[in-house]
Amino acid sequence: MRILHTSDWHLGARLTNGESRIEEQKQVLEEICRIADERDVQLIVISGDVYHHYNPSTEAENLFYRTLAHLSHRGERAVAVIAGNHDNPERLCVAEPFYFAHGILIVGGYGHSFSLPDSAEIKDLGGNCFIVKTRMMSEAAVIAALPHASEGRLRATYESITGKDGAGYADALKHLFSESEKRFEKGAVNILASHLFVMGGAYAGDELKGTAIGGTEGVPLSAFPAGADYCALGHLHRPQLLGRNGTIAYCGSPLQYHLDGGGKRCVFLVNIRPGEKAAVSEIPLTSGKAMACWQAEDFDQALQFCRSDRDRGAWILLKVMVKEPLKPSQVAELRAERGNDLFAVMPMYPDAVMGEERPDIAGLKDEELFTEFYKTKMKHEPSRQVVELFLRLSAEAGASGEGEDETSLA
Repeated sequence: MRILHTSDWHLGARLTNGESRIEEQKQVLEEICRIADERDVQLIVISGDVYHHYNPSTEAENLFYRTLAHLSHRGERAVAVIAGNHDNPERLCVAEPFYFAHGILIVGGYGHSFSLPDSAEIKDLGGNCFIVKTRMMSEAAVIAALPHASEGRLRATYESITGKDGAGYADALKHLFSESEKRFEKGAVNILASHLFVMGGAYAGDELKGTAIGGTEGVPLSAFPAGADYCALGHLHRPQLLGRNGTIAYCGSPLQYHLDGGGKRCVFLVNIRPGEKAAVSEIPLTSGKAMACWQAEDFDQALQFCRSDRDRGAWILLKVMVKEPLKPSQVAELRAERGNDLFAVMPMYPDAVMGEERPDIAGLKDEELFTEFYKTKMKHEPSRQVVELFLRLSAEAGASGEGEDETSLA
């Protein structure tokens, strides 16, 4: 069986300046569809974080549905999707009739009751396990679909199954894995799909660090079921093979969403025969723009960087060492060389300035508070004209904002 493993699409994600990346996302998903067709893939596994926002835009949802329709090849190719920590589980699963008609399995949470039609080529085995066999598949696949769950929700699921409480996150998840393993079948390809953080996993650049990504602790490799032929994971954006024989795998994100994206952007192509070791290979992705971070010693060097061919066509975060704020005309001059590709210009002040003690603001008047805030941000005293402008605007906002709540003022 040929399986394509992809994850962490983050449809709808934008750069910090608000620049949309939807066109890049369209291109990379079209590339994934081409790979699936050219490689005669029989099963697609998408391991969570389909969307970047809990309530995605209609544009992001439309792109997801169109991509699923292509990948499923009119219901002949199986597609399995689980929810990640960025996804709204209920919203992700809302189009169940469409999914089942196209051989698509989408699982948002634990213990969901599926209304599978008799004609569906997906059978519910219980315990979030499903057996799938569509026309393209040479043999059946048993998929243990275990989406992201908060620690509280996972513990509640564990307690409802066992009648016991007090289990930690990793122990509760290990129990669910073992329950799934009981439903694996010898003559089928057995796959575990989950969205979580494995202890020892490598991050992608500025991806959130620590043992609690997505609000959960790390899971040890020993928790994964030995009976799984392949564990298709999502969460970490750096592609990597872990565990026994490299069959516990993060395929990474198909676009670079971090300044150090880990180098590779790919999907995994997995060849498996029931009961045999999976062969995993990387298929590189070429669509989308890279991201780079530059650090210039001064404005002149920053301008020199922008005028060069360095990282041409990539998204650029430019850090510039300065002793006083950059002038708007200087920022405009930098942007004139790189356009929207220069998505952020970040002034960096000397450590001596940045390390100054914070002022004691207790009991200060509005004018004094503003002055201290301005000094913290701009590294010099505000002019009298700026202070007077702040006081006037503050007074006008106070007069017009009577009766308004915090949201409307924001």
